[in-house]
Amino acid sequence: MKNKNIIPKEVNFSAWYSSIISEAKLALYTSVKGSIVFLPNAWLIWQLIKEKIDNEFKKIGVKNVQLPTFINAHDFVKEVKHIDGFAPEIFTVSTSQFKSLKILDASTDQMHNNSINKNDGLNNLLIIRPTSEVIFCECFKKILNSYNDLPILYNQWCNAFRNEKNTRPFLRTNEFYWQELHTIHQTEKEAITQTLQTIKIYKKILKKELCMPFICGEKTINERFAGAVKTFTLESLMPDGQALQCCTSHYLGQNFAKAYDVKYQNKANQFEYVYQTSAGLSTRIIGGLIMTHSDNNGLVLPLNLAPIQVAIIPLEKNNTKIDDLIKNILKRIKNKYRVVIDDSDKGLGYKINEYQIQGTVFIILIGQNEIQKNTLTIIQRNKNEKTEINFINLTHFLKESGKNYQRQLYEKAKHLFDSSIVKANDFDEFKQAINNHKFVEVKFKQSIESEKKIKILTGATARCIKCKAKKNDKCFFTNEQATDIVYFGRSY
Repeated sequence: MKNKNIIPKEVNFSAWYSSIISEAKLALYTSVKGSIVFLPNAWLIWQLIKEKIDNEFKKIGVKNVQLPTFINAHDFVKEVKHIDGFAPEIFTVSTSQFKSLKILDASTDQMHNNSINKNDGLNNLLIIRPTSEVIFCECFKKILNSYNDLPILYNQWCNAFRNEKNTRPFLRTNEFYWQELHTIHQTEKEAITQTLQTIKIYKKILKKELCMPFICGEKTINERFAGAVKTFTLESLMPDGQALQCCTSHYLGQNFAKAYDVKYQNKANQFEYVYQTSAGLSTRIIGGLIMTHSDNNGLVLPLNLAPIQVAIIPLEKNNTKIDDLIKNILKRIKNKYRVVIDDSDKGLGYKINEYQIQGTVFIILIGQNEIQKNTLTIIQRNKNEKTEINFINLTHFLKESGKNYQRQLYEKAKHLFDSSIVKANDFDEFKQAINNHKFVEVKFKQSIESEKKIKILTGATARCIKCKAKKNDKCFFTNEQATDIVYFGRSY
């Protein structure tokens, strides 16, 4: 049964995405622009992703903490590049009475002034965290004494706030949820190793659990995180040709440590600044998950992230044999899968359609015919036909079919992803590829000015660096000696 309320993907991708969210009951809009309500299914998907990441972080000694939402504006402005990067997106709150609440009206130069008077606006202003490097530095400074305390690996699961111009559920919202990993180390080598280890964990989660293909690389100078020395990213491409930054891992060097005086006493009883990293993956990934796998019938989700993995639908009520068979099924699978039993009065077609829209992977039908033949009829989310199996083979069937289902999801997405990456040798080829909604691989001489011009002319930004350019490689944009091979694309 087709859902008439889902706009076909090929007709209007943006409308399709919105209709999937609505019909699958993932989110609701609120009266505040850029804010959404996470309904139970969406929140469960996020909690399941959280569990996967937490498990990987625990293996390397990360501990979860929870830090405050508010940051003193006076503290926030100490790291110059950080404030420059986030100033347009910042939400602020006055600590004075509500009737005198106002947004700070100050130039960047004023905010950088270290001789700020106690009576000026900054001292009565709070930043609502867009990210938490500043507040983590305050925490580290208070708990750090000697080299024996290092490394410190802290992560928090929280909400963050950024004033987005163009909002879209999950992809860009003024309030979003994420994990923030913040670590401090004795040496540069240890911090860089941590930065790369974190991106390796993200790669494992995206491929194995989310079945999402991606490219991995370092951000260009123009695109790296504000205040970072290096930023590494996983970039995916959605079916509409828009790039999605899935997650990032940053090597911060000593930039924040020096700005916020985070030091430790070394073995020689001398004080040194720490080396720092941060990393994050947010609820934006839910949007990427929806767009990567879903179809015109609703959500398609990896088995491990489906809120309902198995739905059992009895075709008759008050049938002892059917009820007994269902109890037997539950004994076998309830500890391995998220299972629901639907004996509601809704029509069979409606039930099947509803579970498919919500991304349920397996639907088991049990009626008189199944009882007589000692079989089960199973509908799998990515197949159009029904499969009949012997009851005793259920556990094996779910296990093997689940593995194949995950593999097929990834292979299908990877095939589309790979076919969407093209090379361009000059700017004309580049423009054509961008207009055809592709990821474009080019030889490029890194330049902030060139990136700004390219964005103005095409709407494309540098997504990440693939590798260094060769000696005689020429930049596609300036025809000068290229420094890197870089992927470009339009993004959300």
